[in-house]
Amino acid sequence: MLEGSSALTLNPPVRTPYRFPAPRPAQRPAYVDKPAVSGERAPGLPAAASIPGHSRRAVSARPAMKLRFGTVALFACAMTVLLFIVYSYMELSQLNSACQSGAAELLALQKEENILSRRAEANLSLGEVEAYAIGELGMVKPARDQIVYISFPGEDHAEVVPQKGFWGSVKQLFSVMTGKVVEFLD
Repeated sequence: MLEGSSALTLNPPVRTPYRFPAPRPAQRPAYVDKPAVSGERAPGLPAAASIPGHSRRAVSARPAMKLRFGTVALFACAMTVLLFIVYSYMELSQLNSACQSGAAELLALQKEENILSRRAEANLSLGEVEAYAIGELGMVKPARDQIVYISFPGEDHAEVVPQKGFWGSVKQLFSVMTGKVVEFLD
């Protein structure tokens, strides 16, 4: 069995601190001076740096950055996809706002419908119905001698059919079918 201190190594590896590479001296662009009238070169510049007919300008130490066609095409495709995504979100936003305005308008119209239906029900009274029936349709109220009441001398009665269950229904079905077959054969 191991104790807590037995798992430790006595001689841990020695780590050396990371040393950053020495900084490179900053490169300055070489300047070209326009030579003096007497043909002397500019002070502090080598003889090859003096180019006759040119003014002082920076000479680039690095060549121009070149991009490959695939990189440019990939960037253009990514921008196109991004534009399509932005356009689709714009369309979705417009549809959402149209849906919300339509829902608000529907709610307002339903409230107006409820108000108008209550007004219509309140305006409809039995007196108006009676006036319309008499005036427009030519109806008249019946007199007392025109009303006839019908009475039945017997009592009302009802017959309750007992429930037979599933097997009782099957038995009745076969008995009815047998009766029909017997009638057909006679």
